[in-house]
Amino acid sequence: MIKIVILLNLLLASVTFGEKCPQDIRSEVKEVDNKLIIKISKVKGPEIEYLIKKGDTLSEIAEKYEADMKEIAKDNNIENPDLIYYDRTLILKQE
Repeated sequence: MIKIVILLNLLLASVTFGEKCPQDIRSEVKEVDNKLIIKISKVKGPEIEYLIKKGDTLSEIAEKYEADMKEIAKDNNIENPDLIYYDRTLILKQE
C-alpha cells in the first residue's frame, strides 16, 4: 500500500506541476470512505539567493523560479528590468 501511495504522489506531482516538478513537494494522504485522498502542494522557503550569470535575463530568471519579473525588480531595487549586471546577487522571495 505504501509503495502505491508513493507512486501515486510522484505521478500526481508530475501531472500537476508538469516538467517543472519541484524538488520539494508535500503530500497529505487520507482515507475517506475507503477511498484514498491525496493532496499535493509545493513547499517554498522564504527566499532564494541567485547569483546573476553573464547572459542571464530577468525574465528567464523569473520563469525559472516561477516568479514575477516586476516583483523581482522591485524587491532588488532594479529600476530597469531589461538591464541587469552579472555577479550581482538577487533575492527571490518565495510565497
